[in-house]
Amino acid sequence: PMVYAMRTDAAIETGNYQEAEEAAQWSLDMDAGGVPGLTRAAYLREHYGDFDGAIELMKKSFNRIRSSDKEERAWVLTHIGHLYLLKGEADAAENAHLEALNIFPNYHYALLNLAHTKSAQGKKEEALELHHKHYATAGHPENLYELAKAMREAGKDDEADKAFSDFEKAALEESVNVDNANRELTALKKQEAP
Repeated sequence: PMVYAMRTDAAIETGNYQEAEEAAQWSLDMDAGGVPGLTRAAYLREHYGDFDGAIELMKKSFNRIRSSDKEERAWVLTHIGHLYLLKGEADAAENAHLEALNIFPNYHYALLNLAHTKSAQGKKEEALELHHKHYATAGHPENLYELAKAMREAGKDDEADKAFSDFEKAALEESVNVDNANRELTALKKQEAP
């Protein structure tokens, strides 16, 4: 089931959704109700705009994860929060992210998604504080970019300018690596274009 779940991921990333659907179905056929198949089916539902269906599958997945697997449970809750935010239900998203952080404190994905949720709620200062905490927990260039954007949104332009400059330098240094911040670097360059 996990091999077919990974094939689903690869097919989604390359835009081959027919193959992704077939691989997700194989994962579910081999382990009906298994977490790998349920989460991949949820990704596909999300891609097709069926957020309610994706949330339902993620909740089923969450209920199948052992309580001792705290990071995996927090990851699923974070994705549920992400889906609620896509639906425009910021309060439900916030609750899911807070539950994830309760299970797995300082979980960087939950911190980032909670920051996005606070921003959607118009709570720019709270969002900025969460972005600071997120970057302190996971100090990657792409997370510095997120922090710089939050600074700009909170009206802290001087700090944002410095953070964007620091981000650009760090992102350029790792731009040839497989794990890089090239997408964010491109976004910054578009932002700077006249």
